[in-house]
Amino acid sequence: MERQETIQTLAARSYSGWMLAEAIKSEKIPKRDIPSYTARQLRRVVGSGFLEIWGPLQKENSENLRAIEHYKEWLTAERMATGDLLKGKQGFQTQCASCHNLYGNGGNIGPELTGANRTDVAYLLSNIMDPSGVVQDDYKLVTLTTTDGRTYLGNVINENTRNLTLRVIGQEPVVISQSSIQSRDVSERSMMPEGLLDHLSENEIIDLFSYLMSKHDID
Repeated sequence: MERQETIQTLAARSYSGWMLAEAIKSEKIPKRDIPSYTARQLRRVVGSGFLEIWGPLQKENSENLRAIEHYKEWLTAERMATGDLLKGKQGFQTQCASCHNLYGNGGNIGPELTGANRTDVAYLLSNIMDPSGVVQDDYKLVTLTTTDGRTYLGNVINENTRNLTLRVIGQEPVVISQSSIQSRDVSERSMMPEGLLDHLSENEIIDLFSYLMSKHDID
């Protein structure tokens, strides 16, 4: 948790963001240790040069559709039966819990998952791999840059003429003075980034989906 907080702090400013990008480039920090939302923030903070290090952050729709169809066929009942629920829960905590709540554990930036249609592989794949297909206003990505050079990504949970409260991924809500906001952009895309499965092994994907589709929590 402390490592992820440090990475997120480094990604908030231009100079430290470049340091983090260079560490990723030199493989001192593996890409798998960088959450997709942090990569998106680094693209904003560092600039287009970050894409030369990371690669595309957004996939073509046709590419997503092909991948969804592949995983629909690949995630068979036989494979799912081999999943390790405990490892799947650990994967959920790493990949999903900063935004989503399942069985009372996790964040509240994204939709609550406990009551979702989680037993349907197609439903899960569609929401994980094409998160911007249908986006409610509450979950659109808001990017704020302040006059002191910090960049925040999240969604607005409260606002008045003096202050704005932003729910930030992986952190406690941040109260920002309206007078300190230099720029504010609202994206039509989901706060949830694409590529969640890209850096997971086959076993890790099976474990994650086994836990997401489970009927009860595991200790």
